[in-house]
Amino acid sequence: MRCLSSARFSMRATPLKRVPVDSTDSHDVVDDITFSKKTEWAGDADLTTKELEPMKPIPCVVAPFSESTYRSSQNNTSMDNIILSINEYLEMKAPYYVDIDTSNLITNIVDRNNNVIWKEEEADGRPTTFKVVGVSPVLDPFNQPVSKLIVLRRAQVQ
Repeated sequence: MRCLSSARFSMRATPLKRVPVDSTDSHDVVDDITFSKKTEWAGDADLTTKELEPMKPIPCVVAPFSESTYRSSQNNTSMDNIILSINEYLEMKAPYYVDIDTSNLITNIVDRNNNVIWKEEEADGRPTTFKVVGVSPVLDPFNQPVSKLIVLRRAQVQ
């Protein structure tokens, strides 16, 4: 099974985990409707003050969003009338065992030859950082999870 998985996920990406500066910097919140756990950060808009810790690179395949519509389970808004730039939203598929949630950032998306695929042209070619917008399991016909579909959005602060 490992051979098939490695052939399917031909790229690698490095997740970044936000580490609280002190113990009062974050707290966990449970959504009353979905019962999903989410970490809320003090000053979440200002990522420059947060410590970002790289995690182990994960196998994946990433492409620009293939549809003109996207409905997020978090805010239940539709983007039908918004023209998305090709690198603003990405669709990432990863193995089901990958531990990613909306508190993570994704960077350094590379191909098999370690070539960075998305990079900031204005910032000396550094890899682009993306924010995780949503994570959803992909099920097989027998309702067993086989992979995760992760929607990424380009982070404001690079």
